[in-house]
Amino acid sequence: MRRALPPRHPLAATSIAYRRAATRLCVEQLREVEGRLEEGCGPIWEGQAASADSLASVATLVLKLLKRLRASGVAAPCDSAEIERLEELEAMTPAEADERAVEMAQLLRGRISALASAVPMGFDTSAALGAPVRRRDRERAVDKAREREVLREREVRESEGGEGASDGVVVEWEPLVGFRVVYGDGEAEDMSARELRRALLMPLMLPRTQTEAGPRAVGESARERGAAMG
Repeated sequence: MRRALPPRHPLAATSIAYRRAATRLCVEQLREVEGRLEEGCGPIWEGQAASADSLASVATLVLKLLKRLRASGVAAPCDSAEIERLEELEAMTPAEADERAVEMAQLLRGRISALASAVPMGFDTSAALGAPVRRRDRERAVDKAREREVLREREVRESEGGEGASDGVVVEWEPLVGFRVVYGDGEAEDMSARELRRALLMPLMLPRTQTEAGPRAVGESARERGAAMG
């Protein structure tokens, strides 16, 4: 004999859609904050962020990012009670999280906002506009030997002025996407703050505390340098 299924809550579909949207938004915000760190949380964290499909998985990402901040000497913007609530959310079943989706999403957004305030960008984003950027190698080194080979190939390309040299420029910054870089051949890619710092051709990024020229003047100066190199 088949058991009758319990009636579905009239807001169930809306709740699922809300939870999915809230999850993706939280993940993108966390990625942006994590991308500011000099040393990131690593490939495991990146993989978990890419596959996150619930508010509980977002709580896991927040807790791991908090742990990384403490290891880096950054004061964690969460007290013990808030961490306990995050751990509670992390342990919830999908059904439990769905019932408290709005409450849990608000908790996560509050913690992510606190993280964004605690982790500095390290520079004024307007200072990056127009900055010349080195094209990154598309292939990742799978071992030390391959890494050395990639570096040698890059040196050859740069000495010949070919691909791999400074042929990109920062054209835009968007909080949930990062820094948009457009190359001379028309290709484009988005970089986090950490990736951009490593790809910059020259150290023209200024700290937020330096306001002598002002963000607008710094950005205009960077654009002029980028245009001169093109």
